[in-house]
Amino acid sequence: MESNNEILDLIQIMKDIRDCLIQLVESKHNEDKISFIQRKDIKSIFNCTDTTVAKIFNRPDFPAIMIGEHKVEKTALKKWLQERGT
Repeated sequence: MESNNEILDLIQIMKDIRDCLIQLVESKHNEDKISFIQRKDIKSIFNCTDTTVAKIFNRPDFPAIMIGEHKVEKTALKKWLQERGT
């Protein structure tokens, strides 16, 4: 009986390892996704006016792009904010 319990324990450990590996792969996949933030969301994030958002998006150093409307890629925004803080 003990060996059956040991086998069942090992099977459970292997399932747990499999689940962890699946989560790791999914997490890595999500890191590679490109996500954009729209102007209206920038307004909400920074809690500012439309005029201020327009000024931000018109800055030559701001990493905005035009895809139907002005947007900024999430990691580019983070990098821009970090550079501005130094």
